Amino acid sequence: MGNNQSVYYPILNEKNQVIKIEDYILLANINDVMNSKFYKTYNIGTIISCGYQKIEYLPVHVNYTHLNADCSSVVIFEKYINIISNFIKDNKRNEKSVVIVSTDKSFHISSLILGYFMKEYEYSFETALNSLESKGFFVQLTEKTTSFLKQLQTIWISSKDQLEPCLMNGLSYQEGAKRFSPVYMNRMC
Repeated sequence: MGNNQSVYYPILNEKNQVIKIEDYILLANINDVMNSKFYKTYNIGTIISCGYQKIEYLPVHVNYTHLNADCSSVVIFEKYINIISNFIKDNKRNEKSVVIVSTDKSFHISSLILGYFMKEYEYSFETALNSLESKGFFVQLTEKTTSFLKQLQTIWISSKDQLEPCLMNGLSYQEGAKRFSPVYMNRMC
């Protein structure tokens, strides 16, 4: 008798419902991601799954990355936001969509999307939250992820405030950001 192993993906939503957060950013159910017609309908370039369980099989060849749900520090959380942001930028250039999907009920991707909006558009926590909710996205946050987002908001605002004098002195954003990096932290613009 063979050892028959199967992977269980929870049904996160009884209806297959794709939520368009903005152009090229979609949130989907695991059932949608397993349907090959889905990829053509939405011109998918990348799947990002979040949770404790990786997706072992995709019916179509696309870029795929998995973000583990065991996000124990604000540094890892910010890294995940940066990964999502980079995939979105790359796919926008190619006019492809990024699909973000949770592989289990215990991991809520809304905190990562919220962080993406805060960083990408320089939104406050509240503005990002209102923006997502206005798009019909139900935002679920834990105390831990809310704390991470508020910490990142403080870090990002502080970074921007310290970068502003560089920009006002005629430096490009890239040059100002370079000077703000830890290597140049003790130097004046």
